Amino acid sequence: MLARVFTDGVKAVAPGGVLGDPRGMSSELGFACLTAVADLLAEHARARYRPLT
Repeated sequence: MLARVFTDGVKAVAPGGVLGDPRGMSSELGFACLTAVADLLAEHARARYRPLT
């Protein structure tokens, strides 16, 4: 399923845009998860690439 998500998008496997059971989730938890992923991506970019100065 993950390969199809990467090639065709989430809507190809979940027309409503939700993967899994969203019960018990909240917008606050979603924001915290997205913030954590963004922080990890920024950390990776800082470690991997040199500044453009």
